Amino acid sequence: MHVQNASYVAAPTLVSGDSNADGGAHFVQCMATAAATVACADGRLHPAERSELVGYARRFLSRGAARRWDVLAMFDEKMRRLQRDSRQRAQFLQELHVLAGTPRAWIVLRAAELVAAADGDVGEAEIAALTSIRRSLGISSGIRERFAACTLWGFPAPGGSPRHPAI
Repeated sequence: MHVQNASYVAAPTLVSGDSNADGGAHFVQCMATAAATVACADGRLHPAERSELVGYARRFLSRGAARRWDVLAMFDEKMRRLQRDSRQRAQFLQELHVLAGTPRAWIVLRAAELVAAADGDVGEAEIAALTSIRRSLGISSGIRERFAACTLWGFPAPGGSPRHPAI
């Protein structure tokens, strides 16, 4: 399936680098974990997947947080662990539970969706990985990956338009 480029809207900074009181370390770690899980799903890492993660993470991290928690280093470490032992995937999915039921869960899911779509092709293994990530984040299976669908099929963001209704 071919993917069209998605445009981005500025988002508020959700994590500062000043303290860990805001749960920043868990948030950044979960973002890297979800991204690595979906990036490994198809058995290959495309350079665009790394760039997509970094670009997306920058939207939610203050400069201090970006310096304190290197999302790309975390992502690379998760990728190495998954490539050495694919059984790590189950442990990684468990790690995502820390964000279950929070607004940050949606942000982490969106990061995984963007990484899946970054190389222009979303395969069955990546869709299965997104489903597992969604479950681990406590996002109901009745709620489809609205944003991924928008990215993949060129629909506008949720809310829709007359030509492309909301998903």
